[in-house]
Amino acid sequence: MTLTDTLSYTATTFRSHRLRLSLMLLATAVGVASVVILTSLGEGARNYVINEFSSMGSNLVIVFPGKSETTGAMPPMVGEAPNDLTIDDALALRRIPGVAHVAPINVGAAPISWQRRERETAIFGGSHELDIIQDVELAEGEFLPAIDPRQTSPVVVIGAKVRDELFGTQPALGEWIRIEEYRFRVIGVMKPAGTAMGMDRDETVIIPVASAQQLFNTPSLFRILIHTQGREHIEAVRDDAVAVITERHDGEEDVTVITQDAVLGAFDRILSALTMTVAGIASISL
Repeated sequence: MTLTDTLSYTATTFRSHRLRLSLMLLATAVGVASVVILTSLGEGARNYVINEFSSMGSNLVIVFPGKSETTGAMPPMVGEAPNDLTIDDALALRRIPGVAHVAPINVGAAPISWQRRERETAIFGGSHELDIIQDVELAEGEFLPAIDPRQTSPVVVIGAKVRDELFGTQPALGEWIRIEEYRFRVIGVMKPAGTAMGMDRDETVIIPVASAQQLFNTPSLFRILIHTQGREHIEAVRDDAVAVITERHDGEEDVTVITQDAVLGAFDRILSALTMTVAGIASISL
């Protein structure tokens, strides 16, 4: 049978069974689309996680108070620690070889007000090095001053949405706002940045970490961000950070120290497995 005969026979068959052909083509299209869509969703979730962690900075080692091994929770939710993580701990970590920058972090929420306008917002306590680690972009003004992190200072950098809701069309730089019973002068306004790691940066304000401890009446830190001099230093800095904090906390290893690469690797393995699983299910359907 020649190719022409084969094509003619095929065309005649198709015309004779149009409904069957249409259903077969529809089923195949649905199956292929399912594989493509589900695989794309898995890859999209993977890229989303990578982008979210990348927004925190690069070459990061993160120190949390408490041990996840003893509480059965992820590091950000380790619960009560035997010893507080303090600013002095952060200063001690600066002396580790391979460390470029260290940013002690405190987090809370409080009402902020200007004139008759008031709203509740997230408060970040940080240092000038937070700008370097997370590459905070400013629309106007400047970031926190380079002072001793143990020193309080009545200055604040506000998010874009906070600026719009408090000041409207009025200029914000140089104005004094009130956070609880304390007054802070606006020295910078961040560019719109959207949401990162579940927190809307446009709705946050940043004050010196010692001022945040005073505001929330606590000596402890939420976490410490360590920026290493390069990827090759990450593992050594991680091990040294554990050793330094353990020595400072009377020989008790009561912190969880993770690396950005380790977290990304764990999420990557999980999401890759999920992608393969859903793609396999869709393939069976096909």
